[in-house]
Amino acid sequence: MLFFERKSALVRLSDCIKIGLQECNIEVKNLLALHLKHAGPLAEMRRIARMTLSEEIPYDKAEEQMRRINQAIPENEAIEAVVSQGALHAKSLSVVLNCCFCIESYINSLAFHLFQETDFLGLIRDGHDVTAEILIEAIDKMSTQSKWETIGKLKKGVSFDKSKNPFQDFRALFNFRNDVVHDKTVEYKEDRPRHRYGGKLPDPVLGFLDLSHALFAANTYWNMVKEVHRLIGLDIESYHRHYNLSPWLSDEFRSELEKTAEQYRQIIGNK
Repeated sequence: MLFFERKSALVRLSDCIKIGLQECNIEVKNLLALHLKHAGPLAEMRRIARMTLSEEIPYDKAEEQMRRINQAIPENEAIEAVVSQGALHAKSLSVVLNCCFCIESYINSLAFHLFQETDFLGLIRDGHDVTAEILIEAIDKMSTQSKWETIGKLKKGVSFDKSKNPFQDFRALFNFRNDVVHDKTVEYKEDRPRHRYGGKLPDPVLGFLDLSHALFAANTYWNMVKEVHRLIGLDIESYHRHYNLSPWLSDEFRSELEKTAEQYRQIIGNK
């Protein structure tokens, strides 16, 4: 993103989200095609798995039945499905992290625009250059969450409602981001999806990310953007100018992603 005197990687980061979502979309469609091709055997194996978990049939008998049913699926296609599931997780994780990078980049770029490019508070115009510089330096040292809160209350002194979305989703997303980026060992029994992510994201170690999680991160980024502009009364189009800083190539693209994610949930993810 080009300003009069400086530049930011925000545009390229938002483009990475768009490309990443498209890659997830392609991967999901590949998985759906494989699952639909072998819908019968897969449904039967899921039924046996549920019966095993409910102790209706013993584990050894279930394993024998699954091995027999699995023979109906060509080995190369079974391997392809496993690889594709892993690729979907990796691509979804890239989108989730890029959304976090965009959230950080956006608030930094917006702060520069407000304080140094447009003198939003009128400090420089009124001769308070030093005050403006001190304020800018203070914001630079804040955490990402504090920056969004601070910028959000510049106009009316009232910032994001921490008890509601999008701030709740933002907090969950960054908890996940911190657990991935600053990984450390945790107890097996620790339920991070429920306690730290509000049920919106899976466990970083044992869970699998998919397109719905990537969409959650993208929506969180974009909802934070829309809310901060609403709070400070700055027209979003006037700031974005000709740049498309949203996670979507178009409204049609977004609708297609949501449709694909729902198909995945119905056919694979909710079984």
